[in-house]
Amino acid sequence: TFTIPANKLSVGTHNIRIVADAAKSIKEFNESNNTANKNLKVFLQRADLTVKDISFSPSTIGTSQKGTVIFNVANSGNTAAAASWVYIYDGNKKIGSLKVNSISAYGNRRCTFTIPANKLSVGTHNIRIVADAAKSIKEFNESNNTANKNLKVIFTQTDLRLGQLTMSPATATTNQDITLKFNLINSGNIATGTSWIYIYDGNKKIGSIKADSLKAYGSVQYSYKISAGVLSAGNHNIKIVADASNAIKEKDEGNNSISKSISIKQATDIDLKPFAPYGWDDCLVLSDTEGTNGDMDSFSSYDSIYVDFAVINDFDADINQSFKSRLSIDGTPIDEFNHNGLGSGYYSYIEDYRLDSLSSGWHSIELQVDCNNAVAETNENNNTTNKWFYIA
Repeated sequence: TFTIPANKLSVGTHNIRIVADAAKSIKEFNESNNTANKNLKVFLQRADLTVKDISFSPSTIGTSQKGTVIFNVANSGNTAAAASWVYIYDGNKKIGSLKVNSISAYGNRRCTFTIPANKLSVGTHNIRIVADAAKSIKEFNESNNTANKNLKVIFTQTDLRLGQLTMSPATATTNQDITLKFNLINSGNIATGTSWIYIYDGNKKIGSIKADSLKAYGSVQYSYKISAGVLSAGNHNIKIVADASNAIKEKDEGNNSISKSISIKQATDIDLKPFAPYGWDDCLVLSDTEGTNGDMDSFSSYDSIYVDFAVINDFDADINQSFKSRLSIDGTPIDEFNHNGLGSGYYSYIEDYRLDSLSSGWHSIELQVDCNNAVAETNENNNTTNKWFYIA
């Protein structure tokens, strides 16, 4: 074996001739057959770097957004390319560089480069990428190291606004909670980041909500409870202010609030509760006969079951609004009954309400007064009564 050193032979076809007993030190039968030869082809060994498959994430970026340039550096040469530098340009202006590790022959390496936020102005930018920008690698072709692609940059801003403010109840008394519901909307083309929402009664701040970041063109509903007693009797202007601490730069800073008026009445002493009128066995009576108010707790499967109940306003103020009572069997509501107001000290009653057929065994019946919470009461804890009965 004989090793031909690197760079010994030029590019082309070489006739390699080998001569035995070249110094003629041996006497031989035939001195003319000491030589043999064979052609050896020598080719150029070099790398050849190119830039391919440029893309952007996102495909269009905002002025205040970071953007990622994604591309491949490919080596179409027949030998490995040592580590080298890639330069990134915006037109003719260099905006960054990236060191690329060694790439094997016919291999490629995926690369990413981040364009910082606020680096590019609004418009279309020609992003140019140059492989082996420092010219450290000898290549087959030095003119194919560059590739480019246009990137669109748009103006970006958030724009928070509020919509659809509702209050429940719409008119309240001083001893009622009030629930506000409203939408926070971002009509801008980028996410907002976190912010604060303030709730005002006129010019007085009465509450706050920390709002999570809201995506571009997104919306979310928030609710806030104004506790009983916070608002005095009278008319109030409730105002909701988005980005109340001015933490977010917005396209329009003048649309961050929404308001709505509510009338608060002074609460009076009202207490609705089940009531047993004179001559009734109880406030909730079951019987197998119409026209009686005596109570039974067991029935046969052939009996009809009739329900009587009464409700009283047990305080010194009249109830002018309507309210409802509800009957439930075994925890399932079966019917509701309207009461069109009730004067102080007066009661309302239902007699001989017939139950549907029930299976044999024990059952529970429940009466809930003001089941729709229409009346603000001094005591909300005595509105319900129930009892058990048996069907044989």
